[in-house]
Amino acid sequence: MKTVFNDRRAIIYGVVFSIASYVTAAILAVGSSVYALGSFLDPIVTLTVPLILISIGLQAMNKRYSIILLALINSLLYYITSPALLFMVPTFLVSGVIDEVISWAIGYRGLRAVMINTTVVGGLIGVLSVFFGSILIGIYGSVPFSSLLLAYVIFGVIYFVESAIMGYISYKIGSYLINSGIMKS
Repeated sequence: MKTVFNDRRAIIYGVVFSIASYVTAAILAVGSSVYALGSFLDPIVTLTVPLILISIGLQAMNKRYSIILLALINSLLYYITSPALLFMVPTFLVSGVIDEVISWAIGYRGLRAVMINTTVVGGLIGVLSVFFGSILIGIYGSVPFSSLLLAYVIFGVIYFVESAIMGYISYKIGSYLINSGIMKS
């Protein structure tokens, strides 16, 4: 069976798109300073262009375990370069495993597959990054549980809707790049 780990081009796409996504997320986070306003707002900014880049990379890779590879590369990038953001490691790994399993049923390309994959992984990254980040900085216990739960529900809906929009944009851009021959798979 042909997997991402047997395909040099797919691995290169995974590395390139992961690094591009990571750098873009860092620029957006620091440039907007939205993280200073609250942990719930940061994913709203970082689930835009970085998510589109990852989704386009996934379309180009188009092999089994592509999402796992992307999750591993992104986890490694955050682990090595951002000690303050170590909560992103379990965030990427958990969301990557869940989305990989889903992709076995729906695939990696096509409007339906790209919309579902991007929505699931983006939404999970948004929700899980806030959850793991809250545990790391110790917000639990200092904020009433009902207020925290309400914030998770409201922002969770925002993350999933935003990710669906990014999925549609990713599909259009990825399809163009692949159909025009700019990217080969």
